[in-house]
Amino acid sequence: MMDEKNRSMWAFPWSLKESFAIATGLLLCGFALEASTDSTLPNIAFPYNLISGSVFICILFVLHFRYKKSPIIKWLESTPAAISAITLFTVLSLLIGFIPQQTNTSNIEKNIIGLSTITHSRSYLLSQIYFLTTLGLVSIKRSFPFQKNNIGFILNHLGLWIIVFAAALGSGDMQRITIEAREDLYTSTGYINGKDPVRIPMEIKLDQFKMKVYPPKILLSDSDGIIISSKKSQNTEIIEGVKIKLNEFTIEVKKYIPLAAPLDNKYELWPSKGGTPAAFIIYTKNQYCDSGWISCGSFMYQPKIIEAFNGNYLIMEEPSPKSYVSSLSIKYKGQISKDSLAVNSPLKIDGAKMYQLSYNSEQGQWSEVSIIELIRDPWLPVIYTGIFMLIVGVIYNIFKGKRTNSEN
Repeated sequence: MMDEKNRSMWAFPWSLKESFAIATGLLLCGFALEASTDSTLPNIAFPYNLISGSVFICILFVLHFRYKKSPIIKWLESTPAAISAITLFTVLSLLIGFIPQQTNTSNIEKNIIGLSTITHSRSYLLSQIYFLTTLGLVSIKRSFPFQKNNIGFILNHLGLWIIVFAAALGSGDMQRITIEAREDLYTSTGYINGKDPVRIPMEIKLDQFKMKVYPPKILLSDSDGIIISSKKSQNTEIIEGVKIKLNEFTIEVKKYIPLAAPLDNKYELWPSKGGTPAAFIIYTKNQYCDSGWISCGSFMYQPKIIEAFNGNYLIMEEPSPKSYVSSLSIKYKGQISKDSLAVNSPLKIDGAKMYQLSYNSEQGQWSEVSIIELIRDPWLPVIYTGIFMLIVGVIYNIFKGKRTNSEN
């Protein structure tokens, strides 16, 4: 056998050195292709994605059974090729989490080498093909002829292959549809990418929008409206009866009304549409002391700001939402159902999932619009199958290892 140190570059069998050189070449080739065009790769939808996937699988079987003695195919089925392919694909996948990605590919300012739209870039496509080719050939090699000792290996590698394969092909069939559900009005129209109208197989109406909020906070600003930061340890939530230390100010909340309306230079309870948080406070700074009403306002009422001492202003910040729920009426297949949709609690209907996405932020808790996202991913069961195979493979290998150790 030829000594590894004396072996010339690109002499078969290829090792990690050649494998990583090829992976780097694929990455640079992808960057070059990306820089030479202004467009991103489009998603391939059904039936073209299914046809492409079927052809790819057939090619893998032909390569293994017809050309398995070829040095190139032997290398693609080797550990060095698998390591370089996994490394390339993993690096690009990790970059998605570190570099802000633009999801609306119909109207983007693309990075010159595609790093702002990695999943739609040529480099990512080449890494997927390289990864799926090496992993697919290795899985076929271990499966034919079938041996019982290879069960764990096949489950793990084929499961991972199915996950990546289904995710790649299924991206073209996955739909993210934004729906604006309004009070007293059924709608069956959604929008893809926020602008392209599409008809959904149901009608949705908002019955009621409910929101719970955290207590508002009190802020300090200068005459230019710039917020003066306070110590992080200071709690500035406005709760009736508490005293708040805000830099050099001491603020006592004498009265707090979660929903109020202005009336004759004061605020009264108003638990109806447009109600705004309001508080009567006593504020002191050194030997100075004064009092007044403060409010963040709403879409119906103006905010109430206190001009304090030495050009300082006391401001009530709008309360941040704790949770919000939409009560919906849904017409589907001739029947009307009543459902509640909350954040992180989606509804399942017609093979799709419906998520609470947003609301009319100007109206806040009085919003007459609930913004819903409908996600349809027909390839998800295939991905779940791959995940299940991975789990079974891991469990199988654990028990297999324990049994081997007990026999020894």
